[in-house]
Amino acid sequence: MTFLQLQNLVLSWLDDLNAGYFTLPQVKVWLNNALRELQKQLIQAGENWYLTCATTSLVANQDCYSLPSDFLKEHRLRVMISGTISSLNTATLQTILPATPMQSNYIQVGPGTPAIYFLKKNCVVLKPVPDTAKTLVLDY
Repeated sequence: MTFLQLQNLVLSWLDDLNAGYFTLPQVKVWLNNALRELQKQLIQAGENWYLTCATTSLVANQDCYSLPSDFLKEHRLRVMISGTISSLNTATLQTILPATPMQSNYIQVGPGTPAIYFLKKNCVVLKPVPDTAKTLVLDY
């Protein structure tokens, strides 16, 4: 959408298509201020603005989970301790740390709450193996 189209849209919202009451310079100032505010919000949001969030259910005694088909790079991986998927902002999430396959050998063998992960081809491997059904949240 061009700046001229934005001007016309604002004037149509104001029900002043001929710019009789509100002048074009006023509308331009409003649009420029709105664009500055939007730029500030995007800068504050940082990298999180561009993230996609995927969730999956963890199954007890299974350590390998497939990655989404559009996956390129992980940003963070978390496991939901309490709460629901519909209210991720208020849920209690525990961050799972990245590790190498070699480092994962030093984690306990038995089941428990996942503490580290590593990527293996098109899946993510969790260590220790989940002991209960929980929700895995992947931001990528």
